[in-house]
Amino acid sequence: RKVAREQASHLKSLFEAQAARYEVPWDWQCDGAFHLDVARKLSLECRATDLVVIGHTPSDDLPISTDLVSTLAFESGRPVLAVPNSWGDREIGKRTVIAWNGSREAAEAVFDALPLLTMASDVRIVVIDPDGIVNGRGFSPAEQLGRVLSRHEVEAEVTTV
Repeated sequence: RKVAREQASHLKSLFEAQAARYEVPWDWQCDGAFHLDVARKLSLECRATDLVVIGHTPSDDLPISTDLVSTLAFESGRPVLAVPNSWGDREIGKRTVIAWNGSREAAEAVFDALPLLTMASDVRIVVIDPDGIVNGRGFSPAEQLGRVLSRHEVEAEVTTV
């Protein structure tokens, strides 16, 4: 817990500096309790946020379950930006991938992420279609999504694998 508190304090300092640099309004929450079910607790807290930014791989020093990112993505109802710990200070969001399955949740995620997508220079919509259903119908909801995104000045390439 001591290591976690020290890391949280350090991360807050880094985050404050970047938020000030880009003049981004922000909130910082860290209760320090590190519950066993931290993913569920965070997903509830994140419901009142614009964007959840989280490291993709938990640190070996912190007792965070490996399903944290996916739990936040599916249970918070908010867009989640998962940044690999090894990312460093490289730019975020210029190359994006939309994993599209045509569900309500996928649609909500895409349109919640529109502010980020409009800043991206490379957007790809990826559909995994092992049975060839999309191609067999001659209609692709992903192509339709691409057309809608183009109306928002987001040019996206559709790939079916």
